[in-house]
Amino acid sequence: EKEEASTSATETKKTIANLDMDESTALNMELSRNIMGALMDDNVDVDDLMAKYEEELIRVSKALGNSTFPSKQKMLNFLEYIRINGMYENIDMRNFFMPQTVAAISQSGINIALLGKGVCASQARFLRDLLLTSGEEAITKKVYFIDEDGIIEDQHLVTYACSSNNGTNFFLDPTWYNGTIN
Repeated sequence: EKEEASTSATETKKTIANLDMDESTALNMELSRNIMGALMDDNVDVDDLMAKYEEELIRVSKALGNSTFPSKQKMLNFLEYIRINGMYENIDMRNFFMPQTVAAISQSGINIALLGKGVCASQARFLRDLLLTSGEEAITKKVYFIDEDGIIEDQHLVTYACSSNNGTNFFLDPTWYNGTIN
């Protein structure tokens, strides 16, 4: 059964069944909940975890991304918030009984939002979700590092945002605290 999700960030509707985790629709909350529910052991309250994440998104967005700030300032505020309150940390999954569970959470915005640490995917997704919560358009995308022989050496997740003030597109990288205007 397909379920429709829509958001102010997109004009077209997509079904959750067809979503890539990096597309922006309804903060991917339902999709994230389904993945975590499948991975988490029975002692974890997934609803409580998602509620805490949503509360953090709303708390930070009200303070740093409310309607008194222009679009670009919201982006800068959120980048600065992640830079000051978060750190890059790759979790060694060999130390955990359920490595898939740890991997799912470490790649989500939950890790950086609630624990203050996370890899590039966690930071980019938290930035995307903050922007969406504050009424801006944003998606996350993978970028690839390719060597001179055309071999992919590494990949990285970043956030693309579009200013609601003037339609300017931004490439934002909270992990390296940089970005560009297109």
